[in-house]
Formats: sequence, structure tokens, C-alpha cells
Amino acid sequence: MHLLPFLSLLFFLACTTSVMCTLIGCRDQLTVQVVGPADVSEVSGQITVGGHSFTVDCAAGTDPTVVCAGSTITLQLSDGDGGGEVQWSLSSPSPDSGTGGGGYAGEGAVTPDWSSSQPNGPDCEPTCYTGQATVELLGTP
Repeated sequence: MHLLPFLSLLFFLACTTSVMCTLIGCRDQLTVQVVGPADVSEVSGQITVGGHSFTVDCAAGTDPTVVCAGSTITLQLSDGDGGGEVQWSLSSPSPDSGTGGGGYAGEGAVTPDWSSSQPNGPDCEPTCYTGQATVELLGTP
């Protein structure tokens, strides 16, 4: 008879120490603000995030993981790709009106401002990253 309160206490402690996680998902995403051309409609090149290279072709718009709008390029990343440095090489053949140049180009490395979220709680997967970076394309002769 004295064993029942002890077993009840063990059961209670076992239940309160385990973590119950929901199954809410999220996606890693990077938004790249492009400075230089008036818009990104003809920007093309490569952006590498977390070892994954994205082919950017804003004029064709054939890759659903790359969205070009206004002055930004948004990449839908694979899980775990966010959070680190980004390599980029972009160009645009169309100059802004009045510049008289042959287009825009640039390349380099940038560490975006990353923020992380854990929609299922701090002790539960996944951890998702959202990043914002600015790159500058310079006018070419």
C-alpha cells in the first residue's frame, strides 16, 4: 500500500519532465536588397547560401525558389541553409535611364542580418532563419 504514492510520484515526475512538441513547420528565407539598377527585373547571376547555389534569372523567372520584385530578390532556402555568410555575383544588362552605362555588376560576400525562430518552442525542432542583406551593383561602362 505504501508503494502506490511512490509510483504516482514517479509517474508525475516522468510526465512533467518530457517535452511535448507541436509540428508547426517553417521555411528559411533570405531577402536581398539590390542597390544600383532601378529594379531587379533583368538581374541575373548566382547567390550561394549554406552551400546551396541559386541561379538568379529575374527576366526568365523560372525558379520558384527565387522571387524578384521591385528592388529585392527573395530566396526560399532549404532547411538548415540560413544563418551564415552569403556569396553573390550578380549583373544587369540594362542601365537606368540617364546613366549611359552598359549595365550593372557586382560580386562579393555578405553576412546577412539573420533572425531565428522556433515555432514549436525552444526545445523543439525546427529552427528557421530569416535573413536580410543589401548588395550593391555598380554601373559598368
